[in-house]
Amino acid sequence: MLRACLVLLHSGCRLKSYLVTGDLVLVGPAQDAFTCVVFQSPITKKLPTSALRGVAPMAHPKLSDWIGTWCHPGGDIEISRSKGGKLHLEGSMVVPTAPE
Repeated sequence: MLRACLVLLHSGCRLKSYLVTGDLVLVGPAQDAFTCVVFQSPITKKLPTSALRGVAPMAHPKLSDWIGTWCHPGGDIEISRSKGGKLHLEGSMVVPTAPE
């Protein structure tokens, strides 16, 4: 299960992948003093668990919170309101994967 956390890194622990204090990351399993994190998808690294601080989940997002253009290096998704108050999604996205 992934959850959102803020990164609290000291200067000796900064990665060259542009992850800095205050960046939002998704965290996965922990092993010993390190936790697997995903940021700037699909970059996955292990960070010291002590460098992570939990953030509160978004409370009950409204449909209007989803409307707009969602951009990612692999493509864009446009979300708009359609008939009947439902959401309409249009776009394309390519997400590269890496072998484990």
